[in-house]
Amino acid sequence: MNEQVRELLITAKDYLQRLQAGVSNIVDFLRQGEEGKALEQIPLIIEGLKWLCEALDGTKNYHSIDIVQLNSALEEINVALENTDYILLGDVLEYELLPVLEEWFSIL
Repeated sequence: MNEQVRELLITAKDYLQRLQAGVSNIVDFLRQGEEGKALEQIPLIIEGLKWLCEALDGTKNYHSIDIVQLNSALEEINVALENTDYILLGDVLEYELLPVLEEWFSIL
């Protein structure tokens, strides 16, 4: 593994930790009825997931993470947002997205 790949994987693992905290904060906002605050954070999480997936895809020869795992959660997040179903949104973030991020963190 070259130095560039190693650095990218370290950065990805650090970023995963921050992403998990961000998703947890959104879940907390939703549980407290502060949908506005939660919705302000969603674009940041989506952008973070995009970067993370690009980093993981570019280093796929060095880990066993399958980024396709996110598809189901992302589809459900989209449905929840389209229907303004914030209970579903919180559940998907907490019970589908966070476990994937935690698994990825343990792999890296």
